[in-house]
This record gives sequence, structure tokens and C-alpha cells, in this order.
Amino acid sequence: MPVRPVDGPVETRALPRPPGVAMRRLIVAMLAASVVGLLAWAMIRGLLGDGLQFGDALIFGLYLPNVALNAFAAATALAGLFWVRRRRRADPPAEWRPAKRTAILIPSRNEDIAGLGQRIRALMADLGDRGLAAHVDLFLLSDSDDPRAIAGEERLAIELACGGRPRLYYRRRLGNEGRKVGNLSNWLRQWGGHYAYMLTLDADSVMSARRIASMIRRMETRPRLGLIQSGIRLSGGSSRFARLQQRAGRLYGPPFIAGLAGWSGSEGNYYGHNALIRVAAFSGAAGLPRLPGAAPFGGDILSHDFVEAAWMRRAGWAVEVDPDSVGSAEGGPETLIAYHKRDRRWAQGNLQHLRLLRARGLHPVSRLHLLLGIAGYLAAPLWLGLVVVAILAHQVDGMLWPTLGAIALILVQKAAGVIDRLLRRRGAWARRIVLGAAVRELALSTLLAPLVMLRQTVSVASIFAGQDCGWKPPAGAKKAGDMPWLEPAAGAALIAAVLPGLATPWHVLLVAPIAAPLLAAPLITAWLDARPGTRFALPLPALQLPGRYALQR
Repeated sequence: MPVRPVDGPVETRALPRPPGVAMRRLIVAMLAASVVGLLAWAMIRGLLGDGLQFGDALIFGLYLPNVALNAFAAATALAGLFWVRRRRRADPPAEWRPAKRTAILIPSRNEDIAGLGQRIRALMADLGDRGLAAHVDLFLLSDSDDPRAIAGEERLAIELACGGRPRLYYRRRLGNEGRKVGNLSNWLRQWGGHYAYMLTLDADSVMSARRIASMIRRMETRPRLGLIQSGIRLSGGSSRFARLQQRAGRLYGPPFIAGLAGWSGSEGNYYGHNALIRVAAFSGAAGLPRLPGAAPFGGDILSHDFVEAAWMRRAGWAVEVDPDSVGSAEGGPETLIAYHKRDRRWAQGNLQHLRLLRARGLHPVSRLHLLLGIAGYLAAPLWLGLVVVAILAHQVDGMLWPTLGAIALILVQKAAGVIDRLLRRRGAWARRIVLGAAVRELALSTLLAPLVMLRQTVSVASIFAGQDCGWKPPAGAKKAGDMPWLEPAAGAALIAAVLPGLATPWHVLLVAPIAAPLLAAPLITAWLDARPGTRFALPLPALQLPGRYALQR
């Protein structure tokens, strides 16, 4: 499908560059470029043993974009490992109070009322203890259409609105135009003029009053700072899959997000929640265009946060990432089905950014954020295509060192996080716990990688085929994850496709880590979706046998 740019202002307004940002960008770029050059040279040497063939050029074209993405991520994490050690959190004094008012916005759509109420009560109590109750108001912005959820929200609002300060306001829209973006836009028109700052949360977000206070103080001292994106931890998960995500985020997240913040400078990014925003900056600059044409590449922009950050920076406002995740958390998907459903929507939203890369006036780093989001989803089909083409073209042997190099780049990102955690721990016992958690995470993520790669490949293919997932599937539509046969069928198809090329044990070793998890996907999924310490049922189909020997699911 052709992509067209969305035009904007002709030039980006200049901002004073934070000290050291140019050098950090140069360090990350040179480190990534050196690794890419080395691996590209190794691949060319391996592929040209029998002369350049069409398959060789195809393999190189599939390999280079992904290794460049991994090299940049590894360089970011490696540089962030040193930068994160030098950061110190500056909390305001206990007696400090904000000079201007802040609104905390909590969008809700058919949420679990018990959990939502518990989080809001805890936040209100924390704000009161920190002395912020008179300076902050909460808004529960509902787009719910489930009668039970609506009734629960109304009961919760009545209960919390009668408790004094901080005040809580409840508003439910009768329509759902624009979804979350439309909800926030409606609030800005009706209420935005009463507040200097707004803190955007998700329904499952958790932030401490101490962290909120530090962000408000930072915003007050920086008149051109338009948005502060906080680092975010995952918390509250109960399934093995949810805890795997939490463990991975806590192990590997700090150096990477520190590196991202280090080279982003005033051209940071926005993740849609757990961020403090200057109301005047957002309302004046972050209005989203409706993309021409039909979905999936047209219509409403699903991944709106990246675009809003780019638009704000284009208008002359600084957008910064604060890598510290202390006091800032959110919930994650509990199951693989929920993860795939969310990831499908993110894939469509990020690929819509193809139409925004050439928008006039964007800062180059803002374009880079958009490009990295796009590349993150195109990586899966490129890797899968690379494996198949390399085996069928009998070029597996020439890819030995390039493949090991690509794997090493992934391990470097993880190693940076483990080193950071080890440096924070004292005592041999605490360090053994960190190493044990890292080994378990590496084993499980290796099993999951082929499943995620396949689903993302299917998502990308369906988007380019014109299929729209939207924000909410129509009634009766299949949900992502309702195809338990997909991974085993894909594993069998992969083996069948490359079987003629499996001439050596090295060929088998290359395919087995991909095909084996796909074949065992129902078992892996059932085990991960269960809670630790509980029995889980294998997702076996019903097998009809004569008489009393019929086995049911």
C-alpha cells in the first residue's frame, strides 16, 4: 500500500541542547556503525565463496536492517550502563509545594472496578500524606459501555468524591469518538484551562506521590519543558508469563532506558501514560491528523503517543525521558493471548508511522523514534525470511559468524542489565539470585522468541494485506490468540520447507530453536499462562474413541 506524508510546519524550532547530548549520540552511533560494518564484512566474505548470486544479495538485504537495529539497541544499552550509574534522583524537600495546579487523568473503559478503586484510593492517600492534596485534582475519564462497569464507576466516584481532598471528578462520555485520544481532547477543551500540568495515566498505572512531586518540580523549573516521560516498571502480574515480563523489565530495562534518555536529550519520546505534560504545550501542538484513506494505513492513528511527542518537539517544546522507574509502574498482559492482541494493535499503529516519516518540520531524532518503532515490527518477517532463504540457498555455512554476531548483540543488551543489577547488589547470595533470574529469563525468552516472531510476521502481513484490527474487534470477530493451531502448523511448514537444505548438523541446529518451540507452542502457552505452583490443563483437542474410551478435552 502506498504511503504519503502528512505535512506540518516547515521547520523545527530550536531549543538549547543539553550538555553532552551531541557526544552521547556520537558514541552510540559510532559503536553501532562499527559493529554493523564488522558483521556486514563477515557476511560478505562468507557469501562470496562461490561468487555473488541473487540469493546472496537477498540474504544480505534481509540481514543488514535487523543487525543494524540490534547493534543500535546494544550500543544504547551498553552506553546506558555507564550513564545510569551517574544519575541521582533529586526529590524535592518535604516542605516543597507546587506553585501551579496539576490534573491527574485516569482513562477507563470497562475496567475491573475493584482493582481500579484500590489504585485510586492508594494514590489519593499518598498525595495527602505528601502534602499535594490541595494542589492536585483527579479525573476519572470513562469511555465504558458495559452497564456493570458503568454502575461500578459511578459507585466508586460517589464514594471517593465525598472524601475531601484531593478532589476526584468523574465524567463519562456518551460517545466513544477518538477513543482515548478523543477522551483526552474532550477534557482539554472543557477543563484544560484550569490546570498548568496534566499527568496521564492508564487504568492500571501506579505512581507514587513522591515521584509525581519530583516531576512537577522539574517541570516548574524548566519553562520550555513540555513533557517528562517517566520510566515504567511492570508489576502486579500473577501468571508465569506476566512475571517473566516483569523479570525481564527489571533486569534489562534500566541501562537501555538510561541510554535512550542519554542520546535523546530534548528530543525524547512519549509512551502514552506515566508522563507529566504541560497543558499549554500539548493543547497547542499535539493535535493528531486523521490519515487520508482507509485503515489500516489510514484513519485514526493507533500509536498516537510517538506522534504527539514528535509534534510537540516540532513546536519548540522539549520532550525528555526520565529513566528512573522508582515509583512508576503499570500492569502487563497476563496471558499470551492478551499480549498478542495488544501487540497486533501496536503493530498497525507503528506501521502507520510510515506515512509520517517525511512530515515536514520534524526533528531528525523524532523521525528516528518513529523509524525505530516501525523497524521493531518489520524485524520479525525479515528474520524469518532470512532463515528460510539462507537454508534453501544453501548459504547456512557462510552465515555462521554473522549469525553468532547477531545473537551476541542480543546477549549484550541482556548482559548490560545483569551487570547493572549485580553492581547494585551486595553479597554473594543476592548476586546468585540475580544470575539465577537471568538464566531462567534467558531460557524462557528463547522459547518464546519464535512464537512472538511468527505472530508479528502474521500481523505485519495482515496489515499490508489491508486488514484493520482497530481498537476493538467487531462482535463475533476472532481475537488474536484464538488460533492454537497456528504455531504448530507454522513449525511443521518451516521444517517441510527447509528439509531439502538440512544437509549438516549446523543446518539442523539453526532451524531447531525456531521449529521446536513452534511445534510445542500449545504446551508452552498453557504452562506460561498458569500461575506458579498451580496445575494447568494441556490444550489437547477432543479425541473421539468408541464407547467409554472417548477422551474429552
